[in-house]
Amino acid sequence: MLDLNFVRENLALVEEKLRSRGMDPAAVLKDFREVDTERRRAITEAETRKAPEQSFGRDRQSKEGWPGRERGHRANQRATRTDSGTRKDGDRS
Repeated sequence: MLDLNFVRENLALVEEKLRSRGMDPAAVLKDFREVDTERRRAITEAETRKAPEQSFGRDRQSKEGWPGRERGHRANQRATRTDSGTRKDGDRS
């Protein structure tokens, strides 16, 4: 199976190799360029539609922060060991 990028960039070579193998490039590739162009347009359109949804989540996180983030950060600070081997909250383990 050939990579779509390879076929797209080397369509003349692919057609030549198909002919050398006794195949009809028109029958094998049919309307490759039109289908590939339509596929790429559809992908771009879908990603453009998803972009506002994804940016909404990023905007909300940057404005509000992650829920419980401060609490988790403080807990991590308490659990971090100091050089003396004791925990910052005074417990030994």
